[in-house]
Amino acid sequence: MGAGYSMFKRRRDGVLAKRWTIVLRLPDGKRREVTGFTDKQASKQRAAELVRAFERKEVGLHDPFAVARKTPLLEHLDNFLMSIENGTMRRRRHGGRPTEDWIATVRARMTKLFLWLGAARIEHLNVAAAEDVLAEQLRQGWSVKTRDHHAAILRQFGSWLVEDQRWAANPFHRLRTLSDQTTKTFRRHALTVVELGALVDAAEQRALQEYRNSNPMARPATLEAKRYQGWERGVLYQVAAYTGLRRGEVTQLQWADLSLAGAEPSIDVRAETTKNRQRARIELPRWLGGLLEQVRNARALQMGGTPPPRDRVFAASYRHLTERLKADALWAELGTVGDRGRVFTAAGKVMDFHALRGTLATLAAECGMPAKHLQQLMRHSDLRMTMDVYTQVRSTAMRTEVDRLPAPIAPGSDGNPPPVPPSVAPKASVDCRSSATGAPPRETGT
Repeated sequence: MGAGYSMFKRRRDGVLAKRWTIVLRLPDGKRREVTGFTDKQASKQRAAELVRAFERKEVGLHDPFAVARKTPLLEHLDNFLMSIENGTMRRRRHGGRPTEDWIATVRARMTKLFLWLGAARIEHLNVAAAEDVLAEQLRQGWSVKTRDHHAAILRQFGSWLVEDQRWAANPFHRLRTLSDQTTKTFRRHALTVVELGALVDAAEQRALQEYRNSNPMARPATLEAKRYQGWERGVLYQVAAYTGLRRGEVTQLQWADLSLAGAEPSIDVRAETTKNRQRARIELPRWLGGLLEQVRNARALQMGGTPPPRDRVFAASYRHLTERLKADALWAELGTVGDRGRVFTAAGKVMDFHALRGTLATLAAECGMPAKHLQQLMRHSDLRMTMDVYTQVRSTAMRTEVDRLPAPIAPGSDGNPPPVPPSVAPKASVDCRSSATGAPPRETGT
């Protein structure tokens, strides 16, 4: 006996319901009630569809993605972002919990992409349309990196659809990245110790000199305050260059994060301030720990007591840090202003705050630090990121290493002078005839 259906209208308090009620009769004797439509013919069509869907399921022909097909894409997006927030996704690109700002950015980008694709349901998603949309944005001014960020989000969303059994295949599986060494818009400069010293000195001297020039009658106490602010910013530069802390990480350092007592100074970076949302311990050079101790003593002298543990270490230096570093780099003559207001060195590389992170990787590699130690110091999950992206090989370092290569030693060549080439080539004989034609050769000059 197959499945069937019947229809009726309920009556409540003597009033007939507007919608039809569909009663599905299943082969096992069970019944299932489904609310239909106000129109009888539409309700009959709905009942017939339900019967056919049940029969297809009985023989394995049902659509396992029927519910997902009817769900709006924005609802899928909400579930996708919830999965990321809860950390339930496999093969996450980043460890730890994402920030609220990152979630908001992904939501805005995905909503914008769905609008451009004209997609409201899962079946509207396809890689060809996505390629066209991203290519058009490249023509409109997007960088290759921005285009690849959007492509990565689409691929991750498609993988989640498959992982959560909402779709059979990732519709964006073939959406490839375009970024490589040839598409980079700029490369950052790794500072030498001399350049870093010049940048630190510029931080202390620039603001002082500029204020003194604009205020010739400034009081000594005011000038000393300006000098101190620049000195503190110079310490910040050194902390960034010898710990690899990013701008947001170093500006959010609190005194409670520093351990300066004893012979092993270190920084415990809080998970909520790091890029990968993981806590990290960074060992400090002893001389750098001494500089931070001087900053704390100066702050205690200003406040009349020990600074609170939750106070920022660089309270006077974190505002407008990007612009101040550009001004300090120009003052130190480390580069000139170029595209988009960036500071470029003579070699065409960018000098910005993140360049201090590359400075750490390059200096540590030149000092012979083992690659695994350097990877842990840089807090990278992949050694290739440390060595291929951040660590640079300077021409001076390459020259030193090349000069160490031994020259080949031929047997019996010790003490023998090199052969002397003949100074005059022999003249051709006038008696010789060409072996090919038998004609006399040309006369040579005397």
